[in-house]
Amino acid sequence: SYPEEFFKGVLENLQISYEFNFPVSKSSLGVNSSSAYFLDFYIQIDQRKIDLEIDGKQHEYSDRKESDQERDSLLVKNGYEVYRIKWRNPVTEENKIYIKSEIEKMKTFLDLKV
Repeated sequence: SYPEEFFKGVLENLQISYEFNFPVSKSSLGVNSSSAYFLDFYIQIDQRKIDLEIDGKQHEYSDRKESDQERDSLLVKNGYEVYRIKWRNPVTEENKIYIKSEIEKMKTFLDLKV
């Protein structure tokens, strides 16, 4: 999707290594299931396992919010850090400012000295 392509560029510009659409089997998280969660961007910094999620409008629906919370709590319980950015297409000045601000917050979260 465009938001994911956009953030691939952001991470590459910041020279942050990542794996895109990284599968984490639910069974590895203690769930009796043969399916997997796919992390938008898996980033490992030292011992930190980070799931960077870029959330489109579909994440605003209540059933999706619920499944996201369940997913996030399973990941966190298993040593992952989940960081979500609500996507806004940077076509207006307001959205450009918002995205730049979210990138700065992400850099702080990742503890980057960029």
